[in-house]
Amino acid sequence: MPDPHSIEHKSGTPPLLFVHGACLGAWCWEDHFLDYFGQLGYHAVAFDLRGHGGSAGRDRLQNATIDDFVDDVSEVASRFAIPPVVVGHSMGGLITQRFATRHPVSGVVLLASSPICGMKRYGWAMVRANPLAFLKASLTRDMFNLYLDNRRVRHIMFSPGTPETTVSRCRERLQSESWRACMEMNEPISPRLEIDCPMLVLGGEFDQTVPAEAVVETGKAYGAVVQIFPGVGHNLMLEPTWQEVARCIDHWVQTRVQPNISPPHFPRTQKAT
Repeated sequence: MPDPHSIEHKSGTPPLLFVHGACLGAWCWEDHFLDYFGQLGYHAVAFDLRGHGGSAGRDRLQNATIDDFVDDVSEVASRFAIPPVVVGHSMGGLITQRFATRHPVSGVVLLASSPICGMKRYGWAMVRANPLAFLKASLTRDMFNLYLDNRRVRHIMFSPGTPETTVSRCRERLQSESWRACMEMNEPISPRLEIDCPMLVLGGEFDQTVPAEAVVETGKAYGAVVQIFPGVGHNLMLEPTWQEVARCIDHWVQTRVQPNISPPHFPRTQKAT
């Protein structure tokens, strides 16, 4: 993981901290977003949550909770000179929402985030589309069993028009996920979390995991700016149109976000990397 102090950030803007979703890792941001925002002058950092990618704790991953992952974000965010804009995808969106209620942030961006109504409402549609895969995942308590071929990965994570090479490259890097954390995602966020910062909520028209209606509902609940990208699936940062999503984030940061200059006072936690 890059040292948060090793990159000059864009003058007048806060740093960006990217939080990946379930079965993913920092690599989902490294493919496009880190270079893109780095070239714009941002101080942009992604990292692996515990048990993911190159982080320690793979043997204990199944017992990790969303709050454990919040601690990982806190540990990394504490290294910044000013609080970052935290960008969370899918499960990382739920982690980001909880983090933003407990620690200073300059802004929050949710990409196809676990919605405020919980994932259970939409889970049955996914089960009907992939019944045997979900049965195997349930019996083994391992969400990785949802992604054993490109067809399933495309349905859950990408749009119909995403190149097969993109789907394959993603599938090759997927991994197991905490069953406990995934079960937490099923439940509605109640009472609504209080997040006192600018918020941008983004989703994809063809997202089969977090449908556009759930994205809009989450955005309205927070009074956030909401945008749905046409023709895009769940992994907005890996789709062929990823640059449109990145441009939207940059424009929002430049026009809506002022750095939170309050010095961060985050507790030190177990290192995520």
